[in-house]
Amino acid sequence: WVGTSAAVDGKATIDVAARGTLAEPLWSGSVAGDALRIDAPQYGINLSKGRLRAHLAPTGIALDELELAGGDGSFTATGNIALPGAASAAGTSVTWKARRFRVANRPDLRLVLDGDGTLHLTNRKLALAGSVRIVEGHVEYEATPTGRLAADIVVKGAPRPGERDAGLRDFPLSLDVDVDLGPAMTFSGEGLDARLAGKVKVSTAANGTLLGRGTIRAVNGTYYAFGQRLTIDRGQVIFDGALDNPALDVVALRKNLAVEAGVQLTGTVKVPQVRVTSNPAVAENEALAWLVTGQGLSASGRADYAALSAASALLLGRGGKPLSAQIAQRFGLDEISLQSVGAAGTTGTASQVVVLGKRLSDRLTLGYEQGLSLATSALRLEYALSHSVTVRAEAGAVSGVSLVYRRTFK
Repeated sequence: WVGTSAAVDGKATIDVAARGTLAEPLWSGSVAGDALRIDAPQYGINLSKGRLRAHLAPTGIALDELELAGGDGSFTATGNIALPGAASAAGTSVTWKARRFRVANRPDLRLVLDGDGTLHLTNRKLALAGSVRIVEGHVEYEATPTGRLAADIVVKGAPRPGERDAGLRDFPLSLDVDVDLGPAMTFSGEGLDARLAGKVKVSTAANGTLLGRGTIRAVNGTYYAFGQRLTIDRGQVIFDGALDNPALDVVALRKNLAVEAGVQLTGTVKVPQVRVTSNPAVAENEALAWLVTGQGLSASGRADYAALSAASALLLGRGGKPLSAQIAQRFGLDEISLQSVGAAGTTGTASQVVVLGKRLSDRLTLGYEQGLSLATSALRLEYALSHSVTVRAEAGAVSGVSLVYRRTFK
């Protein structure tokens, strides 16, 4: 019945009898199931220890007990499932409850839920209502998932994406669900890494489209743009209409510089508006220089090299992250880069060092520098007291503690 998409196991006992007429049958009997199990690895579904107790009544199947284990949690349901010809004005009505129930467990999709609600089937329309709170969750987004074709590739004879979407809209489903993202919901993809928080009410309009009301916030998030790692200063996705077109209010800045430059994203998902911003406010071209090179337009030295490095990162990056950041993440680091040291204008490999960096907090950074041609190395610890003042402790060829002060003149 389920083909190769899932594996079903367990033990079931069914004792059913019917009398009366085909138009108005009278059902009786019982249904029992033990050790029920459903596995669908491609979807991350692993449900076990299932138990079912039900009996047949004039109104249909009376669901006395349904319990499934997912992870260390459970899903339970009771109610009535109407059968064809059953004399029940209420139709199908089921009450469900989830407690730390693991819905999916894949590397790119993990969801553990708390919640409760009801499910009704009346006049061939399925209505799902209730509230759901994500106890633990992680989602990794891929524009083109592995093993799937891109949206602009059409296979002759296969349904087009628009046709599949239309089929979903025609599905007789009505939603009225409150979704709370909880304290441990994370998202990764398209250069964004953040914990998500907030609440959204998802409902279905009369024409079948999904509506959303609420706000999702990015907490302690980072975003990669122009090859740089930006800290999300303000990140909100505001739902007040169609679920697939929320409003955007996002500001991401390159922190701990004299001029903290970054990008500001407004508009909607379908019509986004992006511009360069900074704190304190400077001209857009100046802000772009701080964003890409870490210094103003008047600075010389490694600015040209840093700009080239950022451009290369955009070309080589996958999913918004530069290639160097992906490699660093594999080793538990935040940065692997090639930088210049010494006086402005210095050239040659003697002034180039490989930097391994780890951000311990928003203000504290640990870095290790290794020279390319000279056998020099240094271990550096920096703590940003403010936008302008940084305490630096360094151990290497030259060891010491310094206080660095930056001041920008316009």
